Amino acid sequence: MKLFNYLGLVLLLVWVSCTSKKTEDSEWITLFNGVDLKGWTPKFYHHETGENYADTFRVQDSSIVVAYEDYDTFDERYGHLFYDQPFESFHLKFRYRFTE
Repeated sequence: MKLFNYLGLVLLLVWVSCTSKKTEDSEWITLFNGVDLKGWTPKFYHHETGENYADTFRVQDSSIVVAYEDYDTFDERYGHLFYDQPFESFHLKFRYRFTE
């Protein structure tokens, strides 16, 4: 019985070591330069891709800010900010804050 327990443990360790590869070329890259929205594309419902309706997405104090102060009414203007380069496997690290 102990032989099966040890064999199971060994197989588990081999499986874990084979599946959790750490590549040498895995480096963090910065997606936001802190100055402008270069590399990012806004998309709003009812508007052309790339049109940043009412300057909703902007850079203030080295941060991406979403502001609605130039909206008269919302009118279903759902917006997203897309990064221009696609990624397959990644870890995303960011800080965010909600205000008023």
